[in-house]
Amino acid sequence: MATMAVDFLVLVLPTILFFTVLADWTYLWAILLIIVLFLIIALKRSDFPSPSLERRVPYTKEFISSYRVSMMILTCLCILAVDFRIFPRKYAKTETYGTSLMDIGVGSFVLVNSLVSRQARNVSSVRWKTALQSTSPLIILGFVRLISTAGVDYQVHVGEYGVHWNFFFTLAATSMLTSIINVPPRYSGMLGSLVLVGYQICLMCGLNLYLLSNERGMDIISQNKEGIFSIFDVLKVQNMELL
Repeated sequence: MATMAVDFLVLVLPTILFFTVLADWTYLWAILLIIVLFLIIALKRSDFPSPSLERRVPYTKEFISSYRVSMMILTCLCILAVDFRIFPRKYAKTETYGTSLMDIGVGSFVLVNSLVSRQARNVSSVRWKTALQSTSPLIILGFVRLISTAGVDYQVHVGEYGVHWNFFFTLAATSMLTSIINVPPRYSGMLGSLVLVGYQICLMCGLNLYLLSNERGMDIISQNKEGIFSIFDVLKVQNMELL
């Protein structure tokens, strides 16, 4: 309980304050925390000898785990706080163009998936049944969110992912595709660049107008065009980060 209390005071409480009453001072506090972090690192390196290679590997894993935990806490707090007026609108997702704090969350999840993906761990590709089994929690969460939001008549911005789609489905689809298609890390940057160029050409040739328009057909693709086509964008980012 003491450890949980310290973690809450150090990690959760400051984040809540930065999203509410201290929103105007976030940049200043971030700079101060970075300076304090560098000072702590410098003091530790001066007091202790540099660790060997065997000691550095677990530390790297701890850094990744810490980043994943911090990102998850940040995401949960933003999702819960965005419905309250005290949450600054500048942190909420943008409507069409631009980048905000909650927009960065999508890329952060993709980055985390890249760091712990099979390609990053040098694991060979798997069969589609195994990939489906490993991504089943995301698929279940996607359907739970869809059913729960529809059951309580919760407001859902269809311009974000579509009528039925949500980010859990995007993560599941990306995980399945990257699991089945085995691309070595040294070629991931090339593949990401090809997807980037191809997707940008499609946007310039009319796909952008189609995705931003409010017109929707009765088919499943038209109903969820924003979420389905975002899979290619996520694939591009993940392959670029694997490089």
